[in-house]
Amino acid sequence: MLSDLLKEAAVIYKSSLVILQLKSLLADKERSKLLRKLSEANQLNRFLKRQVLLLKS
Repeated sequence: MLSDLLKEAAVIYKSSLVILQLKSLLADKERSKLLRKLSEANQLNRFLKRQVLLLKS
């Protein structure tokens, strides 16, 4: 009885660890996606600033 409870607790603990790892991987993927979008936005911003400077001169 007690050993069954311990086994079940171990399974739940391992499942929790797997869920945490998956959440971490998802967060990393989302972070990478956001960084890529931020980089693209910065690149576009630099381009537009150059265009404005060219139009002013």
